[in-house]
Amino acid sequence: MNTPDQTMALSGGARRASGQAQPPRNLLRNVLYAAILAALLAGVVHPLRRYVEHRRQLLLGRLENPSRRLSEASQFGFVTAAGASVRIVPGRPALELGDLPVRALTLILGGFRGPYVVWLWMAAEEEKHEKIHFDLIDRYTKIAAIQGDYPQMWTFHMWNLAWNISAQWHSLEHKYQWIRRAIDFGTAGYRRNPHNAEIMAALGRIYCDKLGRSQEAPYYRRRVREDEGRSTFLIAYEWYDRARKANDLYDTLGGGLSDPVVYSQACHSVSYYATELTLQAYGALEASVADRREGHDAASHRRFREGFETLDESIGAWKWARREWQDHALRWENKGLSVLLSDVYKRFYAEAEAAADGLQAFRSRLTYDNLPRYHAAALTWDAFKALEDSLEPREQGRDRAARNAFTKAQKPLAEAIDAWDWVGRMRPEDAAFLAGLRRFQSDLTYENLPRYKAAKLTQEARNAFQRSLDARKEGREPEARDAFNQGLHRLSEALHAWRRAELEWAEAVSRLQEPMQTEAARPPYPQWLDEAKRFVGNLREVGPRLTYENLPDLFPQIAHPPVEWPEPPVTWPARDLWL
Repeated sequence: MNTPDQTMALSGGARRASGQAQPPRNLLRNVLYAAILAALLAGVVHPLRRYVEHRRQLLLGRLENPSRRLSEASQFGFVTAAGASVRIVPGRPALELGDLPVRALTLILGGFRGPYVVWLWMAAEEEKHEKIHFDLIDRYTKIAAIQGDYPQMWTFHMWNLAWNISAQWHSLEHKYQWIRRAIDFGTAGYRRNPHNAEIMAALGRIYCDKLGRSQEAPYYRRRVREDEGRSTFLIAYEWYDRARKANDLYDTLGGGLSDPVVYSQACHSVSYYATELTLQAYGALEASVADRREGHDAASHRRFREGFETLDESIGAWKWARREWQDHALRWENKGLSVLLSDVYKRFYAEAEAAADGLQAFRSRLTYDNLPRYHAAALTWDAFKALEDSLEPREQGRDRAARNAFTKAQKPLAEAIDAWDWVGRMRPEDAAFLAGLRRFQSDLTYENLPRYKAAKLTQEARNAFQRSLDARKEGREPEARDAFNQGLHRLSEALHAWRRAELEWAEAVSRLQEPMQTEAARPPYPQWLDEAKRFVGNLREVGPRLTYENLPDLFPQIAHPPVEWPEPPVTWPARDLWL
């Protein structure tokens, strides 16, 4: 008699001998799981492939072959999934061998690229706000791999890297490295989208605004020149120039600023480049004077040659800027540009032209021997500018800040007097100006500074009108009208200055009538007040009636100012340039 185990063994052996297979226990469960997974995949992938991919094909303007559609898969991004229109330009991106792993990853993800890129965006933004930087570039690279056809993705992350993330660091070196990462990221976007003007303009903006004109720009400009061997403004111009040319061909600039404004950034970049060269020339010339005063003649001559050569380059750059602004204004005028914006572009053209002409005249007169005179004139201009700037907080009622600014302006005024004293014995007119500048310093006080400022504007208006009359006598009609317009502008400013002085001194006179006021060392506010009222009345009476035709008759009626703001015998041109 067989045991139960023997009976089961014999039974199994009989089944195996008869050729019958034992079915797996989990077969039905595995089949069920596979069916559910296939249904889920079909439910997610099919609608996206049917609607989103079809929309992408319409935006591309062409039907891609199956192999390319398989390699590219679908772009499941926020913009397309939401049904918004994006600018995708026909043309294959420039792929490199290093792109193959990323392409393989995106191909493997297939229909799950959408949820994955959503998670990447959320993680990247959260880490940015929490200042966790070590994974950001990796996340941005993955987002770019999935949404590489969307220029807004590239420009958004470029802005994040160059402006937001770089600002989270204190070291200038760290800031600069993050800005370089933004440039590298944008360059990759340009390679993937070679016809997109929006990405090109964003790269130009980084070079021009962030690296060229930000608070840390002096350090950045030096590093860019070391790394790329050129001015950051020249590189910015190249990107902006590419952007406007690409937009002319493909219309890919996108939303945001209007085309004329974006196109004008190329012109601005040239103007900034000319300004940079001019400031470099001025720095070398000023260093030449400093070496000369210390007795280092060899170094002084070398610096002078450097400044002279850079001055030639700056003149050429300003002429280039003038051509750029002229072409830009004419182009958009023919396309119906607004009068206001057209006037702005014409003003930029006029400024570039004036800078080129002024520097050209300066260069023709400049020699190693007379350089100290021009340098003394430059220091005088700096001192006068500081004095005039101290009036701004005064007009705003910030008396303490105005007094501090006035006190600080005394130092550059003393430096200018010292510079003229060093060169004053060379020419009689220099000695005469030095004597007048010393009288100005001794007579000038915080209380009577508005009087000198109003007198200066009045004298400048009279000088402009006199130039207009002289040019008219010599038959130089355009120059005469231009000088007349300058005189009208200065006359308006003089009226405003006298009016401000009148209000200030009327308040001072009312305070003098209070019982606590003493007579000791009291400024002559009543006399100044009467003087200001007289000039306000004179300018209000003459100004509205003044025209180019009746200027010879009304010019003698413009009153002479009561005091004189000294004017240097020579001028250092374009002294108000800055970056």
